[in-house]
Amino acid sequence: MTLSSRALAWQLACRLYAVGYPVKEASLSGNERIGLKRLQQDKAVELAPVRLDYVLCPYCQQDDGPVSLVNGQMVCHCPDCGPVELDDEDKQAWQLKPGWLARKIRAALNLDGSQHAKLGQDIVRLGLFDRHPVVIAPKLITLQTCPDLIERARVGRCAEPWFFTPRPLKNVDSQVLGRAAYWWSLEERFVLFGGSLSFIPPGAVIDELGSEPSGPTHGPFSADFRWVFLDDAPDDPVLLSEKQAAIFKSLWHFRGEPQPGEVIMRKAQADSDRPGDLFKIKSQNKGDPRYERQKLAFDTLVMRKKDRESSYWMPCAAPQKVSTPSMA
Repeated sequence: MTLSSRALAWQLACRLYAVGYPVKEASLSGNERIGLKRLQQDKAVELAPVRLDYVLCPYCQQDDGPVSLVNGQMVCHCPDCGPVELDDEDKQAWQLKPGWLARKIRAALNLDGSQHAKLGQDIVRLGLFDRHPVVIAPKLITLQTCPDLIERARVGRCAEPWFFTPRPLKNVDSQVLGRAAYWWSLEERFVLFGGSLSFIPPGAVIDELGSEPSGPTHGPFSADFRWVFLDDAPDDPVLLSEKQAAIFKSLWHFRGEPQPGEVIMRKAQADSDRPGDLFKIKSQNKGDPRYERQKLAFDTLVMRKKDRESSYWMPCAAPQKVSTPSMA
């Protein structure tokens, strides 16, 4: 399945965190460049200094060569390819902004930070979540070869520590660290949404459709109404549940004409009499941008008249009036 740009961005963010050093833009794959664009929009990455006196050949990507200035253009002298001009991407490298990942995870888990502690090189305990000390580290192998980190991660009589690292190349289970601690993959337990991270509890799955549409089809909606483009973030469409999409599709059907809630819900084949019921945020999801953005979409696009029947309508669904020039 083709991954969405936000999924590709999160994968690249995890890779940048794992390697711990700037990655040249020229070395990124096509999918990683899609992810880089999203990370740039979210202000998660920054340019890093690049050594330009000796670089990997931009053409063959196999041999290093010295760089010189030829007619005002920087040229790599590859021993195999010969002189190859450097493009802008050959001169740029990107890295995560310092502290970006820690801040986003702390916000996603609502950690107070009172138990924040540095346990080793780039290994940080961020706080407590549901009595579990939460620790992030760039590599799982570091945790496996330094078992004393598990003991140092503990806080009093709290539950087993949770360690989060980027996914290693080989598959491992959550008890790879033994019964004394749990390991979770950053890629699987968090999702990038609206510039923030959302936590996916163990055992839960996220509703992911794959590629985001390139743009709206019906007003602010995609062709299947599963995505809605809001004016405040047109490059970051909101993913709706199937039932929420059915509500918007029903409202679109009535072309901006107010209708009783029960009529709209019957058209959407939903149980409740009030369209807004399907956009309410449960207490455990408050602050999660996935759900906050869904409610914002409803509050922004749907109007309500509190009469005897509580009518609802969507102004963007009304037919656009086209003015015709008057005949002289």
